[in-house]
Amino acid sequence: MKKALEITKQNNACASGLLSKITKSSLRAKNMTKAIVEQNGIFTIKENLETSSVKQDPGLKALVESVLK
Repeated sequence: MKKALEITKQNNACASGLLSKITKSSLRAKNMTKAIVEQNGIFTIKENLETSSVKQDPGLKALVESVLK
C-alpha cells in the first residue's frame, strides 16, 4: 500500500482509475476511528468508544452476549 501511495503522489495523472480509488479508500480509512485495535498481537475493542450513533441489532447483540458468558 505504501508503494501505491508513493506512485500516486509522484504521478498526479492517476487522478482516476483503480489506483486512485485504492489510495483514496486507504486515506479515508486512516481518518476513521477504529473500533478494533491491536496491541502486542491481541485484538480488542477500543476503550471509551462512542457508540450512541450506532444502530444495534437486538438479535445479534443477544447472540454475542450469550457467547461471551
